[in-house]
Amino acid sequence: MMIFYCCYGRAHSSVAAAALHLGWLRCSEAALAEIIRLPYFDCASREDFGLPLALAQDSRGNQVFILGHGPAREMVERALKSTLEHCGWPWEEILFVRTDQCLNIWTRIGGFLSRRLGLVFPGRTLAAYGIRRSLPCLARCVARARKKSGLDAGATDIG
Repeated sequence: MMIFYCCYGRAHSSVAAAALHLGWLRCSEAALAEIIRLPYFDCASREDFGLPLALAQDSRGNQVFILGHGPAREMVERALKSTLEHCGWPWEEILFVRTDQCLNIWTRIGGFLSRRLGLVFPGRTLAAYGIRRSLPCLARCVARARKKSGLDAGATDIG
């Protein structure tokens, strides 16, 4: 299965959700510094919209990606799914998990400061603070994705 954790910019909530899925981040113990050190956290730019980034395979061999859809969420997902189906992936083996539903004002302001205004230090720190507060919601998204992909949600500490 291909699992795409999707958010607006591929910089914050999708990165944290994928890290939870892969066991790189533990919801109950995450510190700001640990979130900031996640691979690809607060690193994407507008040029990355629509470009999936493969992170790793989970313990069942599912491919885990992050994807920023920008302002065209439905179009990006539809185009990617269509392309994958043309390449032989059955639609039931493609899972899009929208993580931007878990965003809060702290992550939105931090992302704006860091990614749009170039104020990386305060923006990244504020975005990480917001992600830390969003971890329970992200963990629920990940648990649903892990269940759909055949993984036992208890196999990693996501709650």
